[in-house]
Amino acid sequence: MNEIKFYPPRQKEQIPISSSVELYQLVTLSSSELSMTGEHLVYGVNRVIGTHNEYNREESEIAVTCRGATCGEVTITKPKSWVTGNARTKKLRKDFIFQYFKNHGMKAIISSSAQPQITGIGFAPLLVFFPQPAEQQRIGTYLTILDDLSTAQTQKLEALKPNKTGLMHPLFPSLEEVEA
Repeated sequence: MNEIKFYPPRQKEQIPISSSVELYQLVTLSSSELSMTGEHLVYGVNRVIGTHNEYNREESEIAVTCRGATCGEVTITKPKSWVTGNARTKKLRKDFIFQYFKNHGMKAIISSSAQPQITGIGFAPLLVFFPQPAEQQRIGTYLTILDDLSTAQTQKLEALKPNKTGLMHPLFPSLEEVEA
C-alpha cells in the first residue's frame, strides 16, 4: 500500500457544506413495487431493501438517513440503483464526503428528540473545511481501502463462527444428550 501523507486543508476559512453537497429526496417505491428478483438494487433508509427492474440513479450516491433511530448514518450506493433519499455531491469526491460523513458524524445537525431528523435547513449552514481535490482523493481512497479490509476481516470472522460452534458442541453437550 502506498504511503499517504495528510495535510491540513489549504482553505483559510470554513465553507457551508451546502455549497458542495445537496440533500434531496427521491421517489420512494411502495412495498408492492419491490422484488427480490429485479436487476437493480433499491436503497431505503440506510441499506438495500430489495430490487427493482428500473433504476433512478445512474451513478453511485451517498445515502443519508434523515429520520428516525438511525438518523445520520450514511452509506454509498452502487451505480444503477434505485435510491429513495440521498445526498448529491457537487464539487467533492464521493469517497471523500462519504468518509467525512461516516467518521465525522452528523449528530450536530440532528434536530428533534421525539423523531430525530436531518432537514435541509439544519444541514445547509454546517461549516466544514475541505481539502483540495487531490487531497480528497488520497484521503477518500485510503479510508475506503481500510473499510474494505475491515469488511473482509469481519466476513472471515463470521465464516468461522459456525466452525467454532460445531467444534464446541461435543465439548459441552446438553443435559439431554448426557442423560441419554
